[in-house]
Amino acid sequence: MRTMEEMVEEIKGKIRQHIVHRILLKKDERILNMDDSLIQAGIIDSLGIQMLITFLEREYQIAIPEEELYPENFETINDIANLVTRIKK
Repeated sequence: MRTMEEMVEEIKGKIRQHIVHRILLKKDERILNMDDSLIQAGIIDSLGIQMLITFLEREYQIAIPEEELYPENFETINDIANLVTRIKK
């Protein structure tokens, strides 16, 4: 059985991979660390967040509540993974 920490790390990896392949389109993935600001760096905009929400809901079979849809939950990969983890509990 995996620990919670291992599950969170797996979630972070899948989120990062999705962003690199679907949003950045594999352009310079080196710049994408788990605590980099996706919004301030211009990596994700409102359309990118919508794409990410669709991915998260499908991948993790969750529904992200409307009250969780604010930019701070999508600022970094760590923030996004924390959101998914919170919802999955």
